[in-house]
Amino acid sequence: MSALRSAKEIQQKAGLRNVREVSPDDITQHNPAVSLDGVIGGTFCPIDGFIKPMNILKGYMEGAKQLGAQFEFGTQCLGFSMEERGASTRVNHVRTSKEAYRIGSVVNAAGAWAAVVGRMAGIALPITPAKRQVAVSYPTNLLPEDMPMTIFTEDSFHFRAREGRVLLLLPVDYRTRDPFDTTFEEWWIEKVMARAKECVPKFASLAIDRANCVAGLYEMSPDRHQLLGKAPGFENFYLANGSSGHGVMHSPSLGQLLAEEILDGRTTSLDTTSLRPSRLAEGKPNPVMEFL
Repeated sequence: MSALRSAKEIQQKAGLRNVREVSPDDITQHNPAVSLDGVIGGTFCPIDGFIKPMNILKGYMEGAKQLGAQFEFGTQCLGFSMEERGASTRVNHVRTSKEAYRIGSVVNAAGAWAAVVGRMAGIALPITPAKRQVAVSYPTNLLPEDMPMTIFTEDSFHFRAREGRVLLLLPVDYRTRDPFDTTFEEWWIEKVMARAKECVPKFASLAIDRANCVAGLYEMSPDRHQLLGKAPGFENFYLANGSSGHGVMHSPSLGQLLAEEILDGRTTSLDTTSLRPSRLAEGKPNPVMEFL
């Protein structure tokens, strides 16, 4: 149980006071579908909830538009016009497939493609893409909609119910020539279903809707933490890269903190020293976080 206490203590120390340890009997109350074979306990947070990332994005975009922001879609970034200013470099223009834009500051928030954008400015970013897939079931009533998302920490297999379907996720390594390939790998369904049936016996009757299964890319940093702040050697090139699977959860805070640094020269809400982009080159990475 020491691992459970450690997980709980870490979360509570970070301010999540509602987290508590749960026994196998408690787990049955929260999710009666789960097999308890080999399960000694877990942690549960009653204030956790579900989000729809695209709805969050839409909300921020609409709010930004009301404040005067403009968005360009279908526009490719081709590079930057820069000038040397003593020991630092300043970006003056962003060159795109439509036109060149004069800028005050530029933020690299290109996700899995962050290193590609970084190279355009001569910055070597240690950000790599990692493919992750989601198996989506046909409509089913096997699980209630209010069932909490359940994660098995042994291998990060996790599942949840959404809009009358079940979503299954299991991270594995994909051997592809193109690191940006998002083709759905059919062989993975057999692997995730085998694990799903071990954890939830009633999934033996679960049918997967292959047409709705999807693959996408995480943006991975070496220590699984964000690179946040001004790029070393630059006056006005900022980085928000390497969320490693938890970006949508952290995005409101990351946006707030980076805005503070751009406008005020430093963050004021939180100390982000541990996320500074230079830490990896300094040989001072953060403890590696497991990711989903």
